[in-house]
Amino acid sequence: MEEEITLRELIEILWKGKWLIILITSIAIFASGIVSFFVLDPQYEAKSTLMVQQTNQRPTPQGNSLEDILSSLSQYPSLTIDTYKTQITSNTIMRRVVNELDLENKYGINARQLKSMVSINVPNNTNLMEIKVQHADPQLAADIVNAVARQFTEFVNEQSNKQIQKSVVYIEQQLQEEERHYKEVEKEWKVFLQQPNGVDELQKEIDAKLNQLTSFKTRLLENQVEIESNKAAYEKAVQQLAQTDETVVTNSSLANSPLFNEAAKSGEDLKVLSELQLAEEQLNPVYTLLQKQKESLAIDLQRLRANQNSIEKQISSLQKNLEELQVQLVEKQLEHDRLSQKFNSARESYKAFLDKLNEVRLATSVNVGEKNVMVVNEAIAPEEPVGPNKVLNVLIAAVVGGMLSVFLVFVREYWKNSGINSREQHIEL
Repeated sequence: MEEEITLRELIEILWKGKWLIILITSIAIFASGIVSFFVLDPQYEAKSTLMVQQTNQRPTPQGNSLEDILSSLSQYPSLTIDTYKTQITSNTIMRRVVNELDLENKYGINARQLKSMVSINVPNNTNLMEIKVQHADPQLAADIVNAVARQFTEFVNEQSNKQIQKSVVYIEQQLQEEERHYKEVEKEWKVFLQQPNGVDELQKEIDAKLNQLTSFKTRLLENQVEIESNKAAYEKAVQQLAQTDETVVTNSSLANSPLFNEAAKSGEDLKVLSELQLAEEQLNPVYTLLQKQKESLAIDLQRLRANQNSIEKQISSLQKNLEELQVQLVEKQLEHDRLSQKFNSARESYKAFLDKLNEVRLATSVNVGEKNVMVVNEAIAPEEPVGPNKVLNVLIAAVVGGMLSVFLVFVREYWKNSGINSREQHIEL
């Protein structure tokens, strides 16, 4: 059979144990008051405010080009608010503060204990950081806060300088390699430029050959026109010669003949002789002229054809020579472009490393810690303690004592009822 406890019964149980509740609660309040007012030392809180600036907010280069690689080398380590917050309470900075203030020897505070004493607060939507330390000694609390801020600034600067120094060493090593490579390429480039039949020389020679080829082709065309003209004149002369008689017959008076003179000397009748006609066959002068013209045209035509063959051979030889020169020019141009690009690339690479080295060396002179971490308010020794909160401690003790006493009252009542029920059951049996 289940037993039900009403509210009235609960109140009656509490009323029966009221003196126990009052006693235990009073003891808790009294003990808390004694501890809070007379045992616990007052705690003083020192606070320092830092203003931090996040570095390297620009995107980190993702490419594989030389400029991207060099840019990544010259960047400071990425520092965010969360990074700063984590670094402040790192074991490294805590040990530095312990060593600086000799906390372990003077106050028995080691790095682990100091870390538990330091709290960091970052107000929302600000770049401010608050460093807080609580201690019974107000001046020590202020000294610890200021030492933490100081060591943190030095730590940020040291870490940044380490990164930059690594970059300097790497760039110096690479610069030596780039300088050696640059000199080798420069030497190879100079040797190439000093070689005969360079690109410019070949180009000029090709241009001269092209002009000469144009001149030959012009002459060839003119000679061909002259051949056609002479050929037409020759054919015309042959045609005219075929239509002209080689000899002609002429009639002349005998008086004009040498025979007439002989007859006159012999005393013959000159009148009869003078009336006689003498027929004489002789070469046709027109035919002779045409024959000479034909022979002259044949000689000229033969000469022009020989000249034509000579010009064609010269053109063929010149074209072959041009083809060889053009092949040489292409090969020289390709080699020229390759070495020129190689030389320019080596020079630009060497110059980029040299410029970046100067830039990184300049960066080593910048105190990154002081540049990105500035103390807005230094900690001073607080005058009023922040703890212990005596009233709050007493109230908490009263609540805890009351709860404990109520619990004991119910336990006592349960124990009593359990014992009575056991005896009744025993009697019934």
